[in-house]
Amino acid sequence: MLRRAWAKSKAVGQGGARLGARAPWRSCLVGAILFLLAGLQPALALDPARSLAQYHHTRWTSDDGAPTEVRAIVQTPDGFLWLGADDGLYRYDGARFEPIATPNPKHRHGSGVNALLVTRSGALVVGFDLGGVGVYERGRFTYLEHRRVRATVRAIAEDKDGALWVALGSNNSQLARFHNGVWRIMGADWGLPPGMLTTIHPARDGTLWFGRDHWLGYLAPGTQTIRTVQTSVGVGPGLAEDGAGRLWIGDSLGVRRFADPRSGRIAPGSAELVATASRWSHILVDHDQNLWGGGFGAGLFRVRAQATATRGPAQSRKVEGFNVKDGLTGEVVWAVFEDREGTIWVGTNGGLDRFRHANVMRQPIIGADSPFGYSITATLAGAVLVGDRKALFKAEPGQGLKPWFSDFNPGVICEGRSGVLWMFAAQGAGRPDRVFRVQDGRRTEVRLPSAPSRTRACAVDDAGGLWVTAEDAPARRWDGARWRAYRAEDIPDFSSVVANGAGRALLVRNRRLFQADAESLKPIDYGAERFFPGNLVQIRRDRGATIVVSSNGLTRLDKDQARFIGDDRLSWLQDINGLARAPGDATWVRAKGGVTQVRASDLDRAFHDQAFTPPSRTFSLLDGLVGSGTGALRDAVAVGGDGRVWLATTSGVFVIDPRNLYRNRIAPPVSITSMTVDGKATLQPQDVVLPKGARSLQIDYAGLSLSTPERVKFRYKLGGVDRDWVDPGRRRQAFYTNLKPGRYVFQVKAANEDGVWNETGASLRFELPPTFAQSKLFAALCILAGALAAWLAYALRLRQVSRSIQSRMQDRIAERERIARDLHDTLLQGMQGLMLKFHAATRHVPEDLPAHRQLESALDRADDVMREARERVRSLRTASGEDLTLTLTELAARADPDRKVETRLLTEGAVQSLDPIVADEIEMIVGEALFNAYRHAKAKLVVIEVTYDPRQLGVRVRDDGVGIEQAVLVAGGRQGHFGLTGMRERAARIGGALAIRSRPAAGVEVELVVPSSSAYRAAPRRWWDLRRPV
Repeated sequence: MLRRAWAKSKAVGQGGARLGARAPWRSCLVGAILFLLAGLQPALALDPARSLAQYHHTRWTSDDGAPTEVRAIVQTPDGFLWLGADDGLYRYDGARFEPIATPNPKHRHGSGVNALLVTRSGALVVGFDLGGVGVYERGRFTYLEHRRVRATVRAIAEDKDGALWVALGSNNSQLARFHNGVWRIMGADWGLPPGMLTTIHPARDGTLWFGRDHWLGYLAPGTQTIRTVQTSVGVGPGLAEDGAGRLWIGDSLGVRRFADPRSGRIAPGSAELVATASRWSHILVDHDQNLWGGGFGAGLFRVRAQATATRGPAQSRKVEGFNVKDGLTGEVVWAVFEDREGTIWVGTNGGLDRFRHANVMRQPIIGADSPFGYSITATLAGAVLVGDRKALFKAEPGQGLKPWFSDFNPGVICEGRSGVLWMFAAQGAGRPDRVFRVQDGRRTEVRLPSAPSRTRACAVDDAGGLWVTAEDAPARRWDGARWRAYRAEDIPDFSSVVANGAGRALLVRNRRLFQADAESLKPIDYGAERFFPGNLVQIRRDRGATIVVSSNGLTRLDKDQARFIGDDRLSWLQDINGLARAPGDATWVRAKGGVTQVRASDLDRAFHDQAFTPPSRTFSLLDGLVGSGTGALRDAVAVGGDGRVWLATTSGVFVIDPRNLYRNRIAPPVSITSMTVDGKATLQPQDVVLPKGARSLQIDYAGLSLSTPERVKFRYKLGGVDRDWVDPGRRRQAFYTNLKPGRYVFQVKAANEDGVWNETGASLRFELPPTFAQSKLFAALCILAGALAAWLAYALRLRQVSRSIQSRMQDRIAERERIARDLHDTLLQGMQGLMLKFHAATRHVPEDLPAHRQLESALDRADDVMREARERVRSLRTASGEDLTLTLTELAARADPDRKVETRLLTEGAVQSLDPIVADEIEMIVGEALFNAYRHAKAKLVVIEVTYDPRQLGVRVRDDGVGIEQAVLVAGGRQGHFGLTGMRERAARIGGALAIRSRPAAGVEVELVVPSSSAYRAAPRRWWDLRRPV
């Protein structure tokens, strides 16, 4: 309803302020469901059986980044905790306090926030100290303006119709209602008496309750009249409901419960629950029906559920207080709130406080100021003995600590198999310790001769002998009649002792271990550097083996074998100062990081298998364990017969009950809070389009488990980049650089402190558009440029090669022409001269003589030789290429000197001068074609056609002879004949194409086509035609 109201809000003024377009109804429904479910967690309320001091308390002040004065606290369905403070609105995700801007274009309102409300749709409504109401949703803040809603906002509530009710600090406008986009001021016409309201409470039955100093009223569902309740009301009333729907009121008169709120009747006995020492204006009943409250100057109080449900003034003794001296951030409590995990949050004038479950509980019966620390021992009967500076306490299985002996300080306690306890109480330096023997609950002081002073440890062996180690003294054994001393060379004293048989004991000093018996003291050498790398602290017997506890790990001694586990392998073994076995299969190790629980069988396996890491759970400061260990000379951990683990620290005595450990079963909501691209942040990002060329990306996320946020774990994955889920531990940022252009989906999941994962998590879709240099067009242009460059390189290389070939050909032509000239000028001229002389000689020989005929025959033969020689000389000269027609005409005449075949030469186009090499090859090809036509084709007509085309040169020779068989054409020529093959080779050499076509009895057609760039000497050059030979 509120969302629809915002959508209908039109303009600033009497009609209200328009918020914006209505969001999809699905988001509204989902938000409402999540919000309702967040409240249905009764199992997570704080354990009412524990005292207020046993909860884990955390405080934040301005030194920690928290606001200085927290006036209102709520939690939205996405898991964020919202704080209204004197300096503005804050959002807390478990790691940091983030101030949220609440901009107002008219600058009429201050930033201080008095009231917060989360509507059923999940929106956050904010009421300001200096007036005004606004709504924060999906990262945007919008004011709901009205000229009369400008006074201090005291309280905000939402009724069942989705309307907002606002209590204002003004006598003229003390109550306003916002519904369907319209503000309405409520006053006397609704039965509201004069005065400023301080609280509004919507009850489960739909009733709206209103309170101010000395007055209480209600508005029943479906009515328009506020009725006054006839009851006594003090200053600053606050209202709350318990799980049964019963109404409680807190004010300057105290805290009490109504038996019938409309009549004003108070439940008998409830008025005595909380004293009237303060104005209890802020009260809360949690899911376990514990009553919490705070007010002005008295801090925080809690009344356990048993007291709130019981009548009688005696229950006033159940009230527990917590104030500044206990660690509360301030004495003035402004807000008390319970979140979805059952954690209690308190806002004060000094900051923010949190109270949550603690699995490690302090024992308040023992103070935290013992100057000599604490001794802690478990007896064979399962009881636990705890000694402080002046008393000894005892806890039987299943019971709490109770004083046992209160007149001495038992520093060291040990027990024999018979259940007899020996206790040593120090009396100061130079004085012997007092020795006590306790049997069947009766304590007797034993006057031992030469009693030890400043006893460090004691043990009772199977024979009943009492072993004692003391400072600056040898180890000794008391057999009931006398002492026997045990000394080792260069060792002034021993730190620990454990019995390991009748009359036998193991003694420890630094890294050295000794076996003592009735006869001797012998060192045990397992290789101290390897198995005892740190100082030896304690010795424990465990299932037939001996466990040596050193400062850097554990060593298991089993017969003649020693096995070691160090803190470099298991970090929770660092600086050990205690170890204890629990009933069943549990071992507890007290060390620097806290106390760790591990299965004894897993620990045994770890001793034998160096690659095995035993599963474990560590309880530390986050679980309520405060203080460091008590030192190497005192037991720091003990386990009672009921399985409870008792711990002694410098700050007191604590207990863990493994059977009653708190487990958070609520998966944390996950939110992506911001995206930072190249240093520019965007809050609450959704479907982001990144700037082109973005190089660095940071995504901030949050896992909203607020009870122990320090232990929230994450894993994330960016689709297309991360192959598997990335485990960042507890880091709350993901970093990426140099992403490729494309669409991405970032997913993140979170687990709470107990490993419950939110498998749905949160996701963010974003797109990185390509720059021009990353676009497909640029890639295509690069490919094109590369191809062009390759072609250019190829063309340049081809031209270079062509130039080289042409140069060599010119050299060959020049050489041939030189040879032709030499042959013509020497041989031919000489032979011609000889022939002339022979011819002259022939004339002097009579014709009838045989010699004359022989000379004539020789002269004829010489003419033939001369003609052939001239042909050879002519062939050595390259055709000029100036006139192909003339060359072909002469060629035809030479091929058919007798003119037996009619030959025609046809020319088409403007005659071009040919490249000499091309002209030579054309002449040879046409010559071969004419030879075949004249000699083999039996042709009567041969036609030679020359076509000069700007793009190509065409030469065609066709005849009307018998033709060539198809098989010969397919085979490329006759076997043993190479005329056709040579023609094709010559055509290819000049870059031309040769085609030979023939049909039976239809003659042969030989067609040669040569590109103009190769054929013509003066062919037109284009800048891109680099392949043409130069």
